[in-house]
Amino acid sequence: SEQIRWAFDYKNSAEADFRILEDKFFQMAHQHRLNLCPNLEMEWGYDRFDQYWNDRGRGKYINGSAYTERVGKGVPANTWVMLIADFDHKPEYQRLCKAALAYFGKRNLADILMLYVFDEPGSKRDYAYIRERCQWVHQELNKQLPCMVTVGIKPPNLLWPSLVGCVDIWNSGNSSLKDMQQRMKAGDKIWTYNMGWGGGPYVDTPGISGRTQAWAGWKFGFDGWHFWDSCYWLDVHNFRDKNGKVIGLDKIKSCADKRSINVWENPMTFDQMRRPGYLAQDAIRLNGDGVLFYPGAYVGLQEPVSSFVMKSLRRGLQDYEYLWLAKKLGMEKEVKSIVDNIIPEPKKWNKNPDAWYKARYQIADVILSVNKKDVNKNEQKK
Repeated sequence: SEQIRWAFDYKNSAEADFRILEDKFFQMAHQHRLNLCPNLEMEWGYDRFDQYWNDRGRGKYINGSAYTERVGKGVPANTWVMLIADFDHKPEYQRLCKAALAYFGKRNLADILMLYVFDEPGSKRDYAYIRERCQWVHQELNKQLPCMVTVGIKPPNLLWPSLVGCVDIWNSGNSSLKDMQQRMKAGDKIWTYNMGWGGGPYVDTPGISGRTQAWAGWKFGFDGWHFWDSCYWLDVHNFRDKNGKVIGLDKIKSCADKRSINVWENPMTFDQMRRPGYLAQDAIRLNGDGVLFYPGAYVGLQEPVSSFVMKSLRRGLQDYEYLWLAKKLGMEKEVKSIVDNIIPEPKKWNKNPDAWYKARYQIADVILSVNKKDVNKNEQKK
């Protein structure tokens, strides 16, 4: 939401006015079958559940009452993410986890409430931290509050401790299918992350790229797909001063280069070359990274504009629904044949857009053929 305030110049506006604008983002995401998950961070000594539920108006998205029109009317967010501020006091950490589970469970608010334990660990110390925090949660709540980490199943360094047995949801794009399947058999959940097992959801990738995410999820049994941001219009991770410190939104807001980083004209949203002294051969540079919405303010609209990537993701999720319907009707063999033609092997997919449209018609024909048989049977009975 900080990026929304920045792009629409809502820094000093009344909170109620900003919530009206923010609501348009939630509505658009929901209509595209996507969940927006604002950080629900618990802090030392008090719980912010009521603040999110009442003061900040987030409760209506959790229970579905905010959605009154079009697709998904009344359908709540099925996933909610919780974070805990970094501290080493075990009883307080466990208390917050227990309080979150009780709060959400009592109100039946989410199919999946997860604890986002750590983001992209990069050291032996990080791995040790994750193991300890997950053990704290499991000791208090067993597996009732799943621990999620954006991490590969095997540590990149053999000297780092394994996280197997600690992590419940592996949010992993770079693990092998063998490792993923092994963890699934053990009862863990597998999510994919950004590019991972489907095409990149970026400006200059093929139009079918967003669509591949859902199909890969179906074929390999993944439980979710995670995109790290949806309104990353200002590259706050890489805009740094000469000392290497991140330049915050407030400072860039008054800089002359605010307009030069207009995402409508310059799609390079994530560029490590913006960091002083960063070597070109090491830099990650991506067009449209972290962008599902565009800020309408730049084109005279006080509302979000959906990206083509968002449309492609929705098309894939609609395809997934077709696959689910066909499987429910007992047509698993036919579904498998169609899916194997589109996703022949891990991290490979059919590059011909026509094949994707043909596959959708094929699934529809499978569904209709079953329904037609049922109609014929009923007519024969009559």
